Amino acid sequence: MLRSGASESTPAAGSTDGGRVSTGESLDYHRLFERAPAYLLVLEASPEFTILDASDAFLELTCMSREGIVGRGVFDVFPSRAGVPEDAERRASLERVLATGRTDRITFFNYRRPDREEDPLGGRSRTRRAPRSER
Repeated sequence: MLRSGASESTPAAGSTDGGRVSTGESLDYHRLFERAPAYLLVLEASPEFTILDASDAFLELTCMSREGIVGRGVFDVFPSRAGVPEDAERRASLERVLATGRTDRITFFNYRRPDREEDPLGGRSRTRRAPRSER
């Protein structure tokens, strides 16, 4: 769960929580997630794999906006192409994670990305290493 701001469960100033010392200020985990220098996409644990959030780095990489993808199924945003093994593997990987709750690793993730300089209305195919799917 992502949250921002203080809550009743925030430890008092100077207390320890799981080996961490609190300064009395709560961390803005949502902001940390968004600004992480990693390509992160959070999906709902459901057969639709609805996109719940994405890091700024992911959005920059894919030339997408948070408003344009959040609430949509991942395969609606990144459609599978018939006969492309990598696309079938991507879906199978997510389904294994959903079924087992365990990390699953795939090697590459192909997708269409609009090319801002060359073709803002079209797109070029890109390949990125997909480190893992996990629940």
